[in-house]
Amino acid sequence: MLFENYPAVAILTTRVSLEGIPEELWGHFLELMNSENWVGCVGGVKGQSLYIVGHHNGKVIFLDPHYVQSDGEGEESDTYCCK
Repeated sequence: MLFENYPAVAILTTRVSLEGIPEELWGHFLELMNSENWVGCVGGVKGQSLYIVGHHNGKVIFLDPHYVQSDGEGEESDTYCCK
């Protein structure tokens, strides 16, 4: 890699679609999220934004930066899922 010894974050801006990610781009988007360098993606529509952190079984895992939840510490179950 060109800048292997220099940590950096690349910020790319683009408008993919107003109706969501087109089917022909979905596989590329999932592949991008599989990269060890993936740090997330911010997207949304007017009045709503999401921070996409990854995917599981082809569905994205996202956080709403406008909604705060507890971290699940002290929960009885072995796992904790966001609402």
